[in-house]
Amino acid sequence: MRGVYDINFQISSKNDNKSLLALTPPSGKVLQVISATVSTTSNTTMGFAECCFSRITTLGSLAGTTLADGTAITPEEQADQASGITALGTITTEATTYGPDLAREGWNTLSSYRYNPSPEERLTISGTTPTVLRMPTAPSAGAVNLDVSVKVQIIG
Repeated sequence: MRGVYDINFQISSKNDNKSLLALTPPSGKVLQVISATVSTTSNTTMGFAECCFSRITTLGSLAGTTLADGTAITPEEQADQASGITALGTITTEATTYGPDLAREGWNTLSSYRYNPSPEERLTISGTTPTVLRMPTAPSAGAVNLDVSVKVQIIG
């Protein structure tokens, strides 16, 4: 589908409650989150984790690894141009404050977190302040390796 992009990356040895991904739409556009999955790739014992989306209310010094168009951010249709999405993965410095948690759900680390809303319930990201996908609590199984996959559509 036109304007749909997949954001995929891995995080090694995640054992804290820092954010996983921060997304900011291209200038003058809106992002809709179509789906998101967070899976463990290293855990063989049952544990508990939580994930949610949160809007940042005070940005502060948010920092992480820049996810680039063409590598971590890929269009679903080959003819689509670069997304222009600003994405940070593996957050190292958190935002100062967050608004309420959205789509918060606990999950067994032997399975995965899945956000698959109906079209009318999709999270919309607009403006210049990022929205993050985060783990509000550290995984109970200790350090885990994660695969993070988020599908978004650019509108506007």
